[in-house]
Amino acid sequence: TLKGELKPVNVSQYSTVDADEDRWKADHAIDRNLTTTSLSGMIDGENWLKLEFEKTYSIEKIVIYYRFYTGWFVSDEICTSSIDIWDSCVGSDTNVTVSVYQGEAWQKTCGTLELNETGYEQEDQIYNFFCGGVKADTVFLS
Repeated sequence: TLKGELKPVNVSQYSTVDADEDRWKADHAIDRNLTTTSLSGMIDGENWLKLEFEKTYSIEKIVIYYRFYTGWFVSDEICTSSIDIWDSCVGSDTNVTVSVYQGEAWQKTCGTLELNETGYEQEDQIYNFFCGGVKADTVFLS
């Protein structure tokens, strides 16, 4: 773990794509393995990823490592199989709201994930959201 990093005690998503928990499960969002992906499917316009912590923390910053295209590994995940396909996938994954909650009560929206559609390396796909130390126990991406 990185200094100051918090690990959620629970992670869930609205719907797992193709109901394939082995390939797309929510836990992949926090497994620190850059070759896995969590993937929540949209149903009736709703889609989200929820990270819950064991207690209330002062949330300063949320860091998201988005998937990326590179030639260093061979993936069976369609979006990382070629640059052209990756470009089309990135365009459909942008505009994700990053918010924090205390229980069920919204505390703050820390920003909106606007993906870099031209960066193909990992360093191009790291996103920081500053929350200003708000007290929260849940991070919600929708």
